[in-house]
Amino acid sequence: LMGYAGKGNFERFLADATVFMDFFSNILIGWLWLDMALEAHKALSEGRSRQTEGFYKGKIHAMQFYFTYELPKTESQALVLLNTLDLTVSVEDEVFE
Repeated sequence: LMGYAGKGNFERFLADATVFMDFFSNILIGWLWLDMALEAHKALSEGRSRQTEGFYKGKIHAMQFYFTYELPKTESQALVLLNTLDLTVSVEDEVFE
């Protein structure tokens, strides 16, 4: 997308801003879940007991769920972002008649 901005084509650069925000937020949330799961795993393996064992296992389970059901959505979002068709900005008026 930076290639469009570099050429001054800001309309195309911003055309998929919502897709980009969804894409990046899914990755960021996945990273946060991974961080929490790693801490939970460490707490379980070291026998720390600030929380219950179920609490830590729940964090790990939630991360696995997110990685299985939510994070794969980034693949289709990436395909949209990398697509060179200008479908959202170069539509002819006749399409809406």
